[in-house]
Amino acid sequence: MKKSGWLIIGIVVVVLLVGMAIVMRMVSTFVAQKASDKITETVYKTATGGNVDINSSNGSVSINTEDGSATFGNTNSLPKDFPSDIPTPMIGTISGSYSANSEDGQAYTVAYTLTAAQAASASSDYQTQLKAAGYTVDNTTSSTSDGDTFELFSAKKGDRNIVVTTSTSSDGTATMSLVVSIDSTN
Repeated sequence: MKKSGWLIIGIVVVVLLVGMAIVMRMVSTFVAQKASDKITETVYKTATGGNVDINSSNGSVSINTEDGSATFGNTNSLPKDFPSDIPTPMIGTISGSYSANSEDGQAYTVAYTLTAAQAASASSDYQTQLKAAGYTVDNTTSSTSDGDTFELFSAKKGDRNIVVTTSTSSDGTATMSLVVSIDSTN
């Protein structure tokens, strides 16, 4: 066989070996992730006595017990059962969410990442949205210290209670959090 033939065979073998190594790495990562999910599910199931589903590929955890259920994670969306009659802020990006259900009611937390420019008017803009939707806004407070700003207010409509916090740090990072509770005991 000519020298060029051996060179081509050598290149093909190297390419195949590299390809196999990449595939094996991907498979081992997937298997390790699934094994980790199952071990963690077993630990939580033993501790809570409930059904636990962990999906680390999308960053969510769901726990279901006879007393209720909870889902949390760093999802970039509202919880799937978030009430449609509660307005959501028109600014920012959702950085995480949580939901829980029990016989007493439901609870939701949604965290938003804001730009410093958005944070300047986020609290007042969201208060306006809530008032337009029929909520009563009260308990408004704010403070500033060393360049950090914190604002808090609550809103109520029927069995729905919302606590909203907005914070901006001196380095320009800003967040807004909605904590929603719905009382079903009334």
